Amino acid sequence: MLSLFENFIEELNLSHSELLTQALTHKSFSKDFPEVANYERLEFLGDAVLKLVFSEYLHAKFPSEDEGKLSKYRSRLISDDLLGTLSQEIGLSKHVRIGKMLKGQKNIPASVYGDALEALIAIIYLEKDYAHAKAFILKAWENHIDSAIQDSVEKNYKALVIEKLQGKHGKAPEFKIINSTGEAHDMTFSVGVYFEDKLIAKGSGKSKKLAGQSAAKAALEKLK
Repeated sequence: MLSLFENFIEELNLSHSELLTQALTHKSFSKDFPEVANYERLEFLGDAVLKLVFSEYLHAKFPSEDEGKLSKYRSRLISDDLLGTLSQEIGLSKHVRIGKMLKGQKNIPASVYGDALEALIAIIYLEKDYAHAKAFILKAWENHIDSAIQDSVEKNYKALVIEKLQGKHGKAPEFKIINSTGEAHDMTFSVGVYFEDKLIAKGSGKSKKLAGQSAAKAALEKLK
């Protein structure tokens, strides 16, 4: 069964494209074989196309949100870790050529594969057009868009509480687990936000992370 990456390459008739070979070549491979071009220039272009696609998407989806929030949503959608995850998910990462030095590393940075994904977006744009590049992006990202946006929103609550208290008092709050209830497979956690050993607010959720964000949101309301 073909991966999403292989399907797109076949559908768009890009399997014999010289640019495809370049898009799949990391600079470490070019160091071993100097005559082989790497994906850095293509990645630069693909990054711009990716930003445009999600700028359009978020602008239409959230007509009342300001530029700051839209930028945060977009940053999460094009983050190195998500790009690296998607590169593996669509079957692209196994085709990326890396050099001997990088192969010897225990943990290869997610950006190696994420940048290759941006380079792939560039060749779809160059060999076909913007519409094809956009269709590929929205298909590859479709199962991650909502969760990435939500993750961005959740992270903001905690960051805002820390920023607010540090800015005013020069100290950060602490997030502590108060208790947990329920069976092992269905637990609910309660987390408190403490400042100078005093409980500001608390929240609950089905994970420690969700409980922490709930507590942070409650703390923001009180700090207003």
